[in-house]
Amino acid sequence: MGFLLMYDITSQDSFCAVQDWATQIKTYSWDSAQVVLVGNKLDLEDDRQIPKEDAQRVATELGFQFFEASAKDNINVKQVFDKLVDLICEKMNKSVNGETSQLVAVDCYYEVKEEGLLQASSVLPSTLTSFPVPAEERHSCDLHGHTVVSVVQPKSAKMCNGILKIMMFIFNGVIFVAGAAILGVGVWVTVDSDSLLGLLDDVENLPDEVFRLAYVGYMMIGVGAVLLVIGFLGCCGAIMENRCMLLTFFSVVLIIFLIEVAGAVMLFVFEDVVVVIFDDLEDEVRKTIRTKYGADERMTSLWNATMERFECCGYKNYTDFDDSPFNRPEDKYPSPCCSDEGSMVVCSSHNAASSSVTGCFVKLVDWLEENSVLIAGVAMGIAALEIAAMVVSMVLYCNAGRKS
Repeated sequence: MGFLLMYDITSQDSFCAVQDWATQIKTYSWDSAQVVLVGNKLDLEDDRQIPKEDAQRVATELGFQFFEASAKDNINVKQVFDKLVDLICEKMNKSVNGETSQLVAVDCYYEVKEEGLLQASSVLPSTLTSFPVPAEERHSCDLHGHTVVSVVQPKSAKMCNGILKIMMFIFNGVIFVAGAAILGVGVWVTVDSDSLLGLLDDVENLPDEVFRLAYVGYMMIGVGAVLLVIGFLGCCGAIMENRCMLLTFFSVVLIIFLIEVAGAVMLFVFEDVVVVIFDDLEDEVRKTIRTKYGADERMTSLWNATMERFECCGYKNYTDFDDSPFNRPEDKYPSPCCSDEGSMVVCSSHNAASSSVTGCFVKLVDWLEENSVLIAGVAMGIAALEIAAMVVSMVLYCNAGRKS
């Protein structure tokens, strides 16, 4: 069994197609097959796109014979076919003129019309074997008496590759939009003076772990920017079939995914840590309220906005405002602490004590518990999206590798 793999030295696509066939031959372990790799159109040396060294390297790695020829100028043509037939006959321990020699052409068939060369259609009509290739899946041309039909990528494979590219666009579009949203929220958290995060700026003696929360806005900006870059890499890598971009995209998404998994595991294992941290904050927060609420306009407006938004009172309850500048003159409390008592001008200690309004920390914990399923669902959806993006990018990376 012999294979003649011919490519056009002026066409990268032609060389890629031949490499695909070479991979097929090795995949099916046709160890007995004799293969000759031929670079055609040697007469167009000035337009060469495939360096001879690259083709020679491929042939050496696969154990193939290698020639360069020109069918138009009849350069090395006879030598190529003689070599292929000699290899087949040598393998079968038969002479060149043997009647049972079998010649198999996978990616092309040929008729050699020059005098003195093997005419496959007339000399070996019963032994010439070819695999059926639909007309729409092959390209044919006449190379000075050699009719060559090159098998191209089937439409189904092209369609599959196109679908993968569309999926890549969708995944990265979602990632890009998510990155833009996170970036926007991060900017809002950073610059909005009414943000709940601003309360931490005025709390003294915060533990180092909690103090880092004040930079969550900057962290979100960083994460959003990274997602924007990931989306760009994924889209450009899919369009250009750039292996470097696709591999970078895969690596970055994999790192982010592993960090998310580690964070989720830590959260479930140490779920009480968050509560403990906020409990430790109570003394410092109450101290800040008692020294600044009613005296510091910014501090007062931040707490008012927070209590009105979450319908809560203080960190734990209304007693957090005892002895504050707001409380001392008339023994009054912020109106949100008595919101269920109806509209009133002054919220007294008696009314605040009989009110069912809870502290803002309790409200925060309740909100997290009520939305835990939604939060978990969103997290799982993001994880699934990341896994799909990694799979698609790796498939495109491998496909691009077979063409390079």
